[in-house]
Amino acid sequence: LRVPWPHTPPIQYPWPMEAYLYQNDGEILHHLHAGDMACANSLAEAALAERPGSIHAQALLARVLLEDNREPEAWRLIQSLLADHGGDYAVYHRLDMLFQEAGDIDGRHAAWRRIVEDNPEDACARAYLERAEARQAPAAGEGV
Repeated sequence: LRVPWPHTPPIQYPWPMEAYLYQNDGEILHHLHAGDMACANSLAEAALAERPGSIHAQALLARVLLEDNREPEAWRLIQSLLADHGGDYAVYHRLDMLFQEAGDIDGRHAAWRRIVEDNPEDACARAYLERAEARQAPAAGEGV
């Protein structure tokens, strides 16, 4: 870490996003949990407009769309994320977080299965599907 001297230009540290944008997440999630989907959607779209290439902002908007029962729009955004950043592990990790946040174990499994069906050559998506299947199997046996 390098501390800048007084009267020198500011240094851009390599944070993934500015801290105030994460504060926007809290506001978006607050409206999402309160059921105010219009406000959550508006804030998520504004965050994406401010950071158009942001994986995080796109995934956050996809979550809002999924929870607002706007699946076709959410899936177009998810497919766009994969098309634009398919080789980036962060996309798969963020999508896995999205599927966990937006649904249950079965929903997570179904989401990864859908991605693998659409992109059968995607090894990373297959790995996440296998992980979801492994987590689904013990959960299915718990009620027995």
